[in-house]
Amino acid sequence: MLACARLGAIHSVVFGGFAANELATRIEDAKPKVIVSASCGIEPGRLVEYKPLLDAAIDAVESKPERCIVLQRPMLEAGLDPRRDVEWNEALGGAEPAACVSLEATDPLYIIYTSGTTGQPKGIVRDNGGHAVALEWSMKAIYDVDPGEVYWAASDIGWTVGHSYTVYAPLFHGCTTVLYEGKPVGTPDAGAFWRVIEQHDVCTLFTAPTAFRAIRQQDPNGDQIERYDLSRFRALFLAGERCDPETLKWAEQQLGVPVIGWLSPGSRDADQFRLSALERGLAEAAYVTGKNVALEYRWAEGQDSRLLSLAADLTQRRVNVIVAAGVAAAREAKAATSTTPIVFVLGRDPVGLGLIAGEARRAARLRRVDASGHRGSSDGRRLAPRVAMRKRSLAERVTHSPEGRRLAPRVAMKKWSLAAGILGLDLQVLHAGSVDDLDAAFAALPTQQIAGVVIGTDALFNSRSQQLAKLAADRSLPTIHTLPQFAAAGGLVSYGGGLADGYRLVGVYCGRILKGEKPGDLPVQQSTKFELVINLRTAKALGLTVPLALIARADELIE
Repeated sequence: MLACARLGAIHSVVFGGFAANELATRIEDAKPKVIVSASCGIEPGRLVEYKPLLDAAIDAVESKPERCIVLQRPMLEAGLDPRRDVEWNEALGGAEPAACVSLEATDPLYIIYTSGTTGQPKGIVRDNGGHAVALEWSMKAIYDVDPGEVYWAASDIGWTVGHSYTVYAPLFHGCTTVLYEGKPVGTPDAGAFWRVIEQHDVCTLFTAPTAFRAIRQQDPNGDQIERYDLSRFRALFLAGERCDPETLKWAEQQLGVPVIGWLSPGSRDADQFRLSALERGLAEAAYVTGKNVALEYRWAEGQDSRLLSLAADLTQRRVNVIVAAGVAAAREAKAATSTTPIVFVLGRDPVGLGLIAGEARRAARLRRVDASGHRGSSDGRRLAPRVAMRKRSLAERVTHSPEGRRLAPRVAMKKWSLAAGILGLDLQVLHAGSVDDLDAAFAALPTQQIAGVVIGTDALFNSRSQQLAKLAADRSLPTIHTLPQFAAAGGLVSYGGGLADGYRLVGVYCGRILKGEKPGDLPVQQSTKFELVINLRTAKALGLTVPLALIARADELIE
């Protein structure tokens, strides 16, 4: 097939199971100059002699080929007609290399015939350009396979799936393709497909439902599946005919890898520490990503308005659990689905935010791990003034959320206002709803009157640690945030519930849900671990002296 494509010769491959009269019909229509055949095909328990079928078909047609090239297989040698037949290896031994032939995109590549079960077989012509573009596009857009991976379409080459997805599409896309001679059962057993998948690291299998019906009949409990490592195998496509519900259900039960949806207003880079913690928690529950659980990621990249559509997309993909990173993501996930369990971490009261109906009547779908530590949060509000009391006002930065999503900032502001009043400080609130707002918000700060800046807990700010730390440093402003990476980026202090430990617990909860526990039976957990990180380099640059008592309480000092 590939040699014909290189030479610009049109090919037509015929299924080896046809009788001589069916083969003759296709020869008469295509009028080939050369026919290439093997001496035989292999079936479980018998050999199929091809040469007698070929000779009978040629005898029955008027348009006879000039030559037949026959590959003599070692299990059966066919008799050759010296006037017409050439043995494959002899022809190859005397062949000269041939250059590629340039063709128009609309020039034909091959002819493939319909089965003829409803009448005369119909020849379908595929051209070069459109065929190549469509198949290459489909490998990622439909099958989600990347170049370098192994893709297997277990189909006879004589049918369109074999043409398109055993030969051409994987190679167009830079994948390895698998050519398999055998059956799904009987060669030697119902584990044949799983053996090939393990041996060749197949990531995606495309086959007909008939194959899986045969496997299910011989291995109803899936015992053969357990014998093989299918950790790289992530997708099965059954197509080409109707799949009966029993076979589909069997395949889903035996091969189903649960999928966790990750919904975040941030980005991959900003969420990396959360994802690492999530995977640690999953591992504690005996789930390893890429082996027995998969993650589907959806990042809004700082555009909260995209969260609802991203959540809806995860729901449409029927993920088993959604992990929502933050308040906005949890809210939109709740709006997008009434059936998919949602697990989230946040530093605010979920009842007050409307995410959970209350301890006595919790929403069964929503499970929350609290990283706020409200019982000790007043300490966090005292840290900044204890480090720097040289000015009278404390600036708090919160998001300016879209209409209908302002509850979280309002709840936080009530608590900050109360704390500021107790400490005798004035609280000035500045809003930033996008990356572009951050520079303007800092520029608006009256630096001569500000004792420090408290960076609110928000997905936007969490993902902009470097930028916020630099803006504060440029204006010689002490800052505090809840996440340790902020202090590591150059902020003065970070203090808050252990967010990494919170996402580890999220992973544990996801594992428990995947194992069958009801989300409504899982308790809401509150973090008891708080981390204080002080950047002494930043303190020195700001001319601040950090009290020894505070240094003694720190979990980490950056020097």
